[in-house]
Amino acid sequence: HRFYCKVSLLAAPPATAAAALTFLALKLDEAYDPASSSRRVLAVFHRLEARARGVASPEPPPEPGTAAFEAAKATLVRTERVALRALGFILHVEHPHKLVLQAAHMLALGDAGTATAWALANDCLRTPLPVLHPAPVLAAGVVFLAARLAGVPLPEGAGGAWWGVLGASAGGVADVAASLRAALARPPPVTLDVVVDRGRGGGAPAPAVPRAPPPAAATA
Repeated sequence: HRFYCKVSLLAAPPATAAAALTFLALKLDEAYDPASSSRRVLAVFHRLEARARGVASPEPPPEPGTAAFEAAKATLVRTERVALRALGFILHVEHPHKLVLQAAHMLALGDAGTATAWALANDCLRTPLPVLHPAPVLAAGVVFLAARLAGVPLPEGAGGAWWGVLGASAGGVADVAASLRAALARPPPVTLDVVVDRGRGGGAPAPAVPRAPPPAAATA
């Protein structure tokens, strides 16, 4: 979300951005190997792209040293640099999941309510909410909506609202809950393949072709 707030889909298509950001994430982990990480990332995304097109037996990925591999690696590195500039070299992300578990335990949501809250915290990542609210506000909104869906009453009293313990406000909690409800009510997304036609106004995107989304995973 932070990346596409500053970089257009035309400048960095999702598949290219996903590969570059995965490559960047590997550098923050012990799994990074300068000699093979770019080759492994390109091979994995070559397979994913073929699967998205419905190709059962895709051709092998380009081998290191070939022109195709060097061109793909140059695009990978160039997009990684674009991502670093767009993110301001700030690569730390605070997720709400830990706070969600703590608040669910504090408010005694039970196993079913906690599982719903965890699933809603994951659903937050499919919306712009993580760039609109800090993690404590996301956690409070998620727990509030999970309690409503699970039918668990939340404490109210003159001593102050429970979300104040997390550092959230009533407005923030309401916005997160309403945004999640709206997101859950929308139909499944349709993937669009955007093809750049250089003959259409110097790089304007050609008409997008809808592509059916992959089967959705079951939500806890």
